[in-house]
Amino acid sequence: MKLNSTEKWFRYLSGEKIINEKRGIDLRLYKVTLGVVVDMDKAGTDAQIENQIRGIEGVTTVSHISRSQKLVVTGARYREYEIKFEIYGTKPRDSYRDLVLVPAVSKEVIGVKVVERSRVEEVGKDINESLYGGAGYATAYKRNMPEMPHTPALTIDAVLADWIDGAVQAYDTPMNTTDMAYHVMVPVDELWELCGRYYRGSRQDFDGRYQHFIRYGSQKPVFVAVGRNGRVKLTGNEDDVWFAKKSGLRELPVFFSYQRQV
Repeated sequence: MKLNSTEKWFRYLSGEKIINEKRGIDLRLYKVTLGVVVDMDKAGTDAQIENQIRGIEGVTTVSHISRSQKLVVTGARYREYEIKFEIYGTKPRDSYRDLVLVPAVSKEVIGVKVVERSRVEEVGKDINESLYGGAGYATAYKRNMPEMPHTPALTIDAVLADWIDGAVQAYDTPMNTTDMAYHVMVPVDELWELCGRYYRGSRQDFDGRYQHFIRYGSQKPVFVAVGRNGRVKLTGNEDDVWFAKKSGLRELPVFFSYQRQV
């Protein structure tokens, strides 16, 4: 039985063998504004502060509200950050703000002290959008991933057909960016069809590596092998496909290898 993306994700979260595709994960997205005092001698740049806040469990996006910035005393500025976060089901949103988010900002973000907090508001109405992170995750990812050239791409099936029919390597010379070498950007939906049914690691492993993916982007391409025997297989970096699918990212860099047998 071929599983769609939602079924795969549900299986990972619950460990169940069969999931009703109509069943949803009650993952809710909220936003809150925190007023902070920033010690300019100790704190990093604005981008560094945002990245540190984004690393807190549950946080999806962080935006500096620049119009609210003002000098408090010499060497210290007041700033406001709009922070979006996700929690499951009916867990108290205020408890997350007061017991998780605010203490983490004060403890983990160097040179920053929370002095004000707003009321928590719900953001998304479509829970399924939040399931894969929606625009929030994609925005965070794109902010941290180097820009890659976009090339009009053949489908993976077309690459395979060229290789089977005439031993033609549709992509033979990789693009070299500052960060990696890859052949072409490929839609995540195509790559997802090649993924296994289950994520190979633990939930803790997934969460930790997913947060790293959101903060720093893909560090290497997804490796796809195409065979003259008509088979296609992901041979490396499959985990990034899982992370991209959850985040809502549309494309990933791919490096093709051409083989007789796959």
